[in-house]
Amino acid sequence: MKLTRNKLLTLALALFFAAVPLLGCGDGGLGGGGGGKGGFQEYAEAEAFRFYAYMTPPPANVGSDGDLVSNPDYMTPQQYAWIDECGFNYAVPIYEKSMDDHLKTMDGLEPYGIGYFPIDGSAIHVLGNVNGGMSVDAPAILEGRAKMEINIAEYKKRTNFAGLYLSDEPSTADFPGIKAAADFLHEIAGPEYEAWVNVHPNSVPPAYVQATDYMDYISRYARETGISRVSFDSYALFENGGLRSAHFANLAQIAAVAKANDMRFDSFILTMGHHTYRTPDNYDDIAWQIYASMAFGASGIQTFTYWTTMTHGENVTYGLVDHYGNRTQVWYSMQEVIKEVKAFEKMYMNSEWKGVLRYSADGDYNDLLDTIADEIEPYAGEGAIPVALDGYPRIANMKANRDFMMGVFEDKDGRDAFLLCNISDPDDDLDNTVTLKFNNATKAVIYKKGRKVMVNLKNGTFTTKIGSGEGYYIIPLE
Repeated sequence: MKLTRNKLLTLALALFFAAVPLLGCGDGGLGGGGGGKGGFQEYAEAEAFRFYAYMTPPPANVGSDGDLVSNPDYMTPQQYAWIDECGFNYAVPIYEKSMDDHLKTMDGLEPYGIGYFPIDGSAIHVLGNVNGGMSVDAPAILEGRAKMEINIAEYKKRTNFAGLYLSDEPSTADFPGIKAAADFLHEIAGPEYEAWVNVHPNSVPPAYVQATDYMDYISRYARETGISRVSFDSYALFENGGLRSAHFANLAQIAAVAKANDMRFDSFILTMGHHTYRTPDNYDDIAWQIYASMAFGASGIQTFTYWTTMTHGENVTYGLVDHYGNRTQVWYSMQEVIKEVKAFEKMYMNSEWKGVLRYSADGDYNDLLDTIADEIEPYAGEGAIPVALDGYPRIANMKANRDFMMGVFEDKDGRDAFLLCNISDPDDDLDNTVTLKFNNATKAVIYKKGRKVMVNLKNGTFTTKIGSGEGYYIIPLE
């Protein structure tokens, strides 16, 4: 299911570019072999990069403590309009449990083309009973399937039905039930409707998910569920500064399994302070997480959370929208980064991820970069997926005053592209001056802060100052 929107970039995003001469750079459809000396044209069509508003505006009386217990109904036209205004094209519920709640949310989001994944009780019934030992043709399972058919018929009356929310952080013991429910969904609704599943991060103890190790866990998910997309949640930003050292390793593991199985993957980012995780409060925190995920080839970003979890406990602060329906600074920061990504979405989504390049300014990678494996073997004896690359033919040399990372891509016409990421802790607010020397390149198209420009390269060399948390998509041209 493809959901797209055309958004105008605000004047505030048309910010300064590097001090290099600019040339004309036209828009339009790709006209056969574009990108040579004759000019550059973007792809006209692409699958949409996904931004999921996870935890949509809640119904009344779902809060768990204090003044939240008697919360009003926040499922209002204004709240749904704000989800669209921020730039989201998908939504995932938490507090909507009844059919009436789901249909109300779908009706609120439908005018904006925002895809929705209802939590369907009949599908959860099928999933649970299969995992309890029932065969897929047992009477209770077939009864659940019949109820799924009735519910799905109602969902399909809305154009924004995207599929069903089936499971969050399952163990391997849950995979048979997930597969059964997903298969029923596809049989009833059609293969274009998706099963939404989010798997554990690599911090989960293997015994807890009944696996030998994390790679066994996510590799089995890919093969045993048959679902062609996976989400995972790894939160990298800690309170009082500091980053989760295994975050890039987790992105690498998911990326390798996704590539080996021809899957798309979505990455949750932290958008709400809770437990020992910091409260993201500016552009840097949001951009750092999104661009790091995209450097590993992510096709979607999920928010934890859009609406703030309806509790005052667990050190919860606020998400994009607070407990009481007010937009926070994180909402505006998210909107800014979404607009940036939309500027190069068609080029990115028409490209294949090849791995990442790492640069160490002092000869010793920081903790995150050091954890990325050179290659990962999802299945024993079936070949390894390259991840941390020693070099790349288009890159002659790299220099910088701080460590950085670049995602490496190749588009459908064989053009190289690189997603340059400032990977310093955004809490430190550090910029980085990076110099890249490209082989066989006289120009480069740069997508930076929502703006596209073409620059002349002297001896194939490009230098830029990249701000805290930022990511620039670079396409060198002959």
